Amino acid sequence: MNKKYVKKHDYSRILLTELFPYEVPLVFNVEGWKKYCYEVKDLFIESEKRYYIPFNYEIRKGENEFRTLSLIHPLQCKDFIDFYKKYGSYIIYLCNKQTKISLRYPTRITNAYHSGEAKHHSGEVIEIDNSEKELIEYVKYFSYKKFDGVYKFYESADYQRLEKKYKCCFICDISKCFYSIYTHTISWAVKTQEIAKKNTNQKDSFDWNFDKLMQKSNFNETHGIIVGPEISRIFAEIILQKIDRNIIQELSNENVLIDRDYVIRRYVDDYFIFYNDDNIFNYIYKVLQKCLWEYKLSINESKSDTMKNPFITKNTIAKAKLSSLISDNLQVDKIDGLKFNDAQKIITQIKTIVSDYAISYSSVVNYLLATIDKKIIEYINKEKAKTIVSTSSIYDGMEVLFSVYFFLYNMDIRVDTSYRIAYRILETLKEIKIYEDIIDNFLQFIIKELEQCYERIKNIRTTNNISIEYINYVYTLLAIKNYCKNNNKQISFDYHFDKLFFNKEKGKITKEYFNKLNYFEIIVFIQTYNENNKKMSVLKEYLVNYFSNIEIEQNAEAFYLFIDIQSCPYTCFDEEFKKNIFIEISKKCINARYIKDFNLFQNELGNGKYTFIEWELNLDNILYRLLTKKAKLHYDR
Repeated sequence: MNKKYVKKHDYSRILLTELFPYEVPLVFNVEGWKKYCYEVKDLFIESEKRYYIPFNYEIRKGENEFRTLSLIHPLQCKDFIDFYKKYGSYIIYLCNKQTKISLRYPTRITNAYHSGEAKHHSGEVIEIDNSEKELIEYVKYFSYKKFDGVYKFYESADYQRLEKKYKCCFICDISKCFYSIYTHTISWAVKTQEIAKKNTNQKDSFDWNFDKLMQKSNFNETHGIIVGPEISRIFAEIILQKIDRNIIQELSNENVLIDRDYVIRRYVDDYFIFYNDDNIFNYIYKVLQKCLWEYKLSINESKSDTMKNPFITKNTIAKAKLSSLISDNLQVDKIDGLKFNDAQKIITQIKTIVSDYAISYSSVVNYLLATIDKKIIEYINKEKAKTIVSTSSIYDGMEVLFSVYFFLYNMDIRVDTSYRIAYRILETLKEIKIYEDIIDNFLQFIIKELEQCYERIKNIRTTNNISIEYINYVYTLLAIKNYCKNNNKQISFDYHFDKLFFNKEKGKITKEYFNKLNYFEIIVFIQTYNENNKKMSVLKEYLVNYFSNIEIEQNAEAFYLFIDIQSCPYTCFDEEFKKNIFIEISKKCINARYIKDFNLFQNELGNGKYTFIEWELNLDNILYRLLTKKAKLHYDR
């Protein structure tokens, strides 16, 4: 493993890990905008209203819930960069004031990492030479303790020690924590509530700046903060550590002492309370409620549970049985002898275990997909190492493995699982390309399985829009389509895409059709239909009208769309059309010296250098992007 050093003074690196959600479409990235900020470009001027409207979208959370995530306005990135530059060390200080309870908090500013490990778990090579084909690694700005996933706490020595010492464990979380946080409470956490309220006009302090920064990113709202970025977790951690201190202090005033009468652990907004005496627990629970309520937060009663010693959950038992099932039935040396019916038997056994233990698929699917991932890789490598291979046997083996894989994906379609299945399909196509006898059948099998997934995916409807999972599904099909095109495979995808976008074979659209689509959906529409002149003509009419009636310097969604349209390499958006769009918005937010010189503006925009979208959808590009996303550290699982 090579040790690599981070450019500590390149504060623009926070764009890659601190300011944007992990759950975005496959082709969305902010690496280009990081370059824009690093090079200190000045193409745009800020809104006079001094606040931004984030781009909000929804993802699936669990089986029947959705979570609203937000993309901040790109023009606010420089404010966050300045904030990290000024207060990075102070954030570390504040997040280490009470670490007895917290299981996840920043401890230092990252200056180095091991690249071999980072490629699987985090990290970024801050600057990459264009001649290199090295995977960009997203390294968190801060290094964290103690766990990078709540499941690791369950597997830790700390958890085992607490299990031996205490009879009971109460589990709960804060109800809609990030949506409920009152931004002014950051000052209460830093200065105490009394002092903060007496000094409400004290500007240019850490807490005042952090409060205003979070408000500014969210329509100047004080109730709730944007959800998704790491910066929001840091904001919450400072407040929650203050609440932790208040809980410990209030209990100790009544001689109820931590590490003697009880232990509390908190992973972001999830609490674990270990205790022996029910009366003491009842008092602890009241204090927890009181301390949270003082900061306008509350416990989510519907998701509370109590475990008795030994602290083993149904999920843990079921996961162990499912792991044994996969290991016993999908041994790499025996896969050659398996047929499609064997996959159905395995699927039936999975259903039985999940039903017997009354668990949700979402609690085990990611783990099982990772297990089968390894089986597929091992199986392909084993077959490729053989001197003589039976291609029919290889196809049967792949059909079994992917049948189980698709079943699990169908049971838990989320952003994570959509990334995982896209990567596994595309990487497998690349790996088995040498087996000409089976590639056509494998392609037909994959397309058929994806089409069966469609019925489930189309039902993942959010409040207003189709889901990110749905969009990732389209991108997976687009990558397969381009693979077929580049390898002379005569498979038509027109029917599939028309069905996806219009729920019928032929799609007739009007400008009103696009009123229902958000930024992500318009981009994937462009990438799907850029060669369809009729559809693109209607879209172009819509876009001219759209940009003439919106303030992109304030509206994040419009800004993303503008940058990507200007950077789009497709011939459907010629220079004249891009210039018309530019004219519509230039007087609103373009720096004066560029307003009358579109060519200068385009040159400064980097001719696609700063785009948010990976426009080229070939197999290698999509795999590269998936690897980058796979690399990101995300702690809220």
